Amino acid sequence: MSSSNDKRINTQAVTVAIDGPYYGLGAVNFEAIPTIRIRPPAVSIVRGHCRKKVTRKRVTRKTNLRNATILMANLLAFAACGDPSTTTNAGDGVDSGILPDAGSSADSGPMGENGRSCSGLTLPGNAFFPEGIAAGPSGTIAVTSAATGQVVEFVRGATSEPRELVAADEAAITNALGIRHDSTEGVYWVCSVDLAGLGTGMPRGTLVGVSDEDGSVVVSHALGATALCNDIAVSETHGVFATDSLGSSVFQVPRADVMTTDSAIIWANDARFSMDRAPDGLLLNGIAIDEIADALYTVRLDTGALFRVAMNGDGSAGTVDAINLTGGPLSSPDGLVVEASNQLLVIENLADGTVKRIVISGTDGTLTSVATGLEEPATGVIVGDDILVTNTQFATFFSGDPMPLLPFCVSRVPLGI
Repeated sequence: MSSSNDKRINTQAVTVAIDGPYYGLGAVNFEAIPTIRIRPPAVSIVRGHCRKKVTRKRVTRKTNLRNATILMANLLAFAACGDPSTTTNAGDGVDSGILPDAGSSADSGPMGENGRSCSGLTLPGNAFFPEGIAAGPSGTIAVTSAATGQVVEFVRGATSEPRELVAADEAAITNALGIRHDSTEGVYWVCSVDLAGLGTGMPRGTLVGVSDEDGSVVVSHALGATALCNDIAVSETHGVFATDSLGSSVFQVPRADVMTTDSAIIWANDARFSMDRAPDGLLLNGIAIDEIADALYTVRLDTGALFRVAMNGDGSAGTVDAINLTGGPLSSPDGLVVEASNQLLVIENLADGTVKRIVISGTDGTLTSVATGLEEPATGVIVGDDILVTNTQFATFFSGDPMPLLPFCVSRVPLGI
């Protein structure tokens, strides 16, 4: 898969305007050299020179909108560095038909320029920066790119590179975050946002439905100009749900309306979703539905607070409970996955990222570690006895390196069950 047609490089230095009254961010001048515009309406960025040798630096960072804006601006610049046509292969493994053998050192494709391979799935190119991941029809796995808006799909039994389901030039998707499959409608739901609009509080969050057969856009639901659509959960009965990381709401598109454009409504809005917000902090992030318990779970990225929202029989929101965690608190929690009824997996988006298990009883939860050492992981999906986790490498932008570690990987984490 080549991204060479998706970008234009010139040599004029520019200033990226990300200031605005909502967050009080100043203009950022990325001094130096070539600019890149991946595609309208992406922002033009200047970047430093490319280096083939990368020295990884671990950094401690505070997750807030200032960092997120600078980080996402730098995201776009990586597409100009190196060989954009670099591709890697999906594995010919067992279990899911996509992964290498559990416990083996076999990778899911050739080694990248940094001399490493992936324990799970290998993503194409040098500017993918994965965020969302979902299980699709017939054992496929789809992964989104926060940088380009692409969605690629690994096909069961395939031994070549993943297919590009949604191209980077798809106008309906700017930057792609969360993704979930809806078997009832035969679509993937994708959170599209304009990350260049974060600085002015206008990320234009949209829930986009694309065909799971050919990636064509079939419907979209705007959540509002100030909404940051971040993650998604799907209920066969009650429709599609999405978190807004800038507001204090969980959105719903009722099942009867999912194929009718712009049918999103605010489903749950609780003061605790935004109480004691950190300056420029991102709010609700991960979301998951426990169908057996008739409950929806969501988590705040800034404070680590975990909430359970009861789902009434008619699909409306019921009581909102905060879950008291033993063994916590959570730190920068991102994706949520239901492992079993009253049992969740949570992914902490840190430089030394983790997967943790939460067993819930009433309004109490017990937290235990499953895995550590991931690269700013965001979301996950359970495949057999493992969870596949995207490694975003977002902290690369704060380390001073102009290139991420390649290839981009989806890690395979045994759940030990």
